[in-house]
Amino acid sequence: MWRRIKAVFRVEVGGINIGNILMLGIGMIFIAVGFVIYPVILEGTDAILDYTSSSGNFTDESFTGLMPVTKVVPLIVLIGFVSAGVITGFFGVKNLMG
Repeated sequence: MWRRIKAVFRVEVGGINIGNILMLGIGMIFIAVGFVIYPVILEGTDAILDYTSSSGNFTDESFTGLMPVTKVVPLIVLIGFVSAGVITGFFGVKNLMG
């Protein structure tokens, strides 16, 4: 039994390493969570932009740069989640292949 446990944690070329498999899984989870959360972020930014344009007392002049920053937030979140997933998956595959 001890040999099997050591074989799982052994670092060899072509050997099974649980850390690399976990990195692949975490990369997929990053991408999945990013795509699930993205519509929520779009809805929130749409609500903020709609509220600022329809309300008479709360406009872009109240907070300088509110609309430009709000328009960029979904892009930053999407790039962050996708890049985190791709980088994590890349290192998982790189270490898995040796």
